[in-house]
Amino acid sequence: MMGKAQRLFISTAFQDLEWTKSFVSELRKGGFDVWLDEEAPSMAESLFEEFQTALRSSEFFIFVVGSKDILTPNMAFELGVALGTGKPVIGIVPKDLADKDLPSPIKVREHLIMESPQETAREVAEALTKTG
Repeated sequence: MMGKAQRLFISTAFQDLEWTKSFVSELRKGGFDVWLDEEAPSMAESLFEEFQTALRSSEFFIFVVGSKDILTPNMAFELGVALGTGKPVIGIVPKDLADKDLPSPIKVREHLIMESPQETAREVAEALTKTG
């Protein structure tokens, strides 16, 4: 791999956590530097500091949108940060979620259909190559 790994901030709903962990593993195999809050230290102050650093230093934001909790309050905040800083956003949405039900900031940007973690990681890598 050439140069510095692209830093990705992953935001996910709890119901998709197991899928997201597999997805993150696939992204890391592809050479991406990935931040997922579920892997951060549990001490509140450390987590908050690491969270702020991850928000600032990430080059891309990826939102794994759930079919039940389309955007949790934390995800909505993280989406606001991504949009406010002008960083690229990619949504990953369930197959059964209609476009009309997507939050506008995800609907009007590139979003991918959630497939297997391996397939979705490949599609994200392709999208980031075009974006970055």
